[in-house]
Amino acid sequence: MACPLGGDRSIQLSYGDAGRILTWPAPDVTPARVSSRPSPWAVMMRAIMKYQAIATAMPAPPLRSFAALMELYETNFMLMRRLMPDMAGLSGTRASQGGEGLPLHVEVLEQGRFTTVVRLFYRLPCEDGGVRDAPDLQVRVYHDARVAEAVAGRLRGRDCSAQGQAGERCLDVRWRLNRFLYKWLRYLLHRQQRIEASSG
Repeated sequence: MACPLGGDRSIQLSYGDAGRILTWPAPDVTPARVSSRPSPWAVMMRAIMKYQAIATAMPAPPLRSFAALMELYETNFMLMRRLMPDMAGLSGTRASQGGEGLPLHVEVLEQGRFTTVVRLFYRLPCEDGGVRDAPDLQVRVYHDARVAEAVAGRLRGRDCSAQGQAGERCLDVRWRLNRFLYKWLRYLLHRQQRIEASSG
């Protein structure tokens, strides 16, 4: 962050998104009189180092905490946008194009100004010749808040709702649903799946 500037014996510090530059003269290293009072440069550098230490020492939110769940919602939103770049233009049912593996099906359940609700599922063949939808997740995307929340689904043959059932904590159920969504979206993107508004 700080670097000497050669012959002019000064130090520059860039900060902020705009790349502003602050310049201080480098400390005098010639053997002269010794002062017990720190120079302004030393005071500034100590303050910067203290700030860096505090910032890097901040712990991550505990696993399965509400704060960690909010971070997961934000991550899922970014992954959903990569999978469906034109999410606001989707309607009806779409199937993924290109990529590897089974095609993903997306059914638009609700399309509003600030929210989109979609259903993500595979169509798997059954032994009797029919098909079944699994996994099956319902995801609500909040475009203004930039979060995506899995609110309901059928995982491993069991119906799950973000509201939870008797004896279940809502936080635990929401974590399970959205952690599954996170892994599924990453798998789909790794397989180069993509949902286009014009796909059939």
